[in-house]
Amino acid sequence: MKRAAALVLALLAAAGLRAADAPGTVTLTGEIVDTTCYLLHDGKGPEHRACAITCVNAGAPAAILDDRTHELVYPLSPASEAHHHERPDAALLPYVGQRVRVTGRTVRRGGVTAIVVEKVVEAR
Repeated sequence: MKRAAALVLALLAAAGLRAADAPGTVTLTGEIVDTTCYLLHDGKGPEHRACAITCVNAGAPAAILDDRTHELVYPLSPASEAHHHERPDAALLPYVGQRVRVTGRTVRRGGVTAIVVEKVVEAR
């Protein structure tokens, strides 16, 4: 049993996950970027924050630029009636242009990674 627990902890560490995360849940750290500027001209960082806020307010989707993988991770709202009435990136909007830690369940399909956002906190 100890061996199995050690193996699980080693796999979690290799995947960049914390042992405190619930099964199927991950915590990733990265900058909240507006996908339009990031994809078109690598818009990111503190110098791009004002533009990112303007673009997100104009409708550009926000996503997490994962520190570890350097890939975009798209936010999803938890499946509920509310997800039909709000932006999937609503939980990220207060943090555009900032580094955050996002906890949730990731899904991957067709080469796209997304996270069902459960919690967002500012990263230190």
